[in-house]
Amino acid sequence: MILTEPIEVFAVDSVSKCLSCHLTDNGKLNITGVKEIEGLPDTWSLLFFDPFDLNDDGISGQISIVNGGGTPLIAKWGSNLAAFKFEDFADIASEVHDININSQLEMDNIRKLFKSLSPEPTHQVLEPSASKIFVEHGCSSCHVLESYILEEKMVFPYSDFLLHDVGYGLKRTAPLWDKKMIFNHEFISNFVHREKK
Repeated sequence: MILTEPIEVFAVDSVSKCLSCHLTDNGKLNITGVKEIEGLPDTWSLLFFDPFDLNDDGISGQISIVNGGGTPLIAKWGSNLAAFKFEDFADIASEVHDININSQLEMDNIRKLFKSLSPEPTHQVLEPSASKIFVEHGCSSCHVLESYILEEKMVFPYSDFLLHDVGYGLKRTAPLWDKKMIFNHEFISNFVHREKK
């Protein structure tokens, strides 16, 4: 394993507990793109915000507003968009799992470790024919085709980072940047967002 940032001495117990729910068999996190989520523009969700379906595509999406020390902020962390930044996301998770993060140094180390172990997105760019299929099936209404620039690279999250109710409560549009997929009719027909029966 290669760490991209230096790690200070920290409480192994709390870090191991933080990682326990997220490490895969190959030693990587099951959260792709920690660095890319941190670099997501704060106004990204506003580009696609349409709570009343004013564009008449049959889909509405909601922004999740959280308290940022007295300032309202647009959340981008977690499947239910509960946090604006990684530290808040970790705080929420630590409370749920009864983990004590005792200092800012310890939090900084957890953040560095998560960034180092998080798989890098594939940044797959769709060919025109695949984009056509994606759009025709309505996927791009939530898994948007727009990109942003991070460290001079184009990032394609394929997510509006809005909350949608697809049959099991409000959930963030899952980014598709960790899917090494071929966008074709077979993929679309077997996609997880089919209507829940």
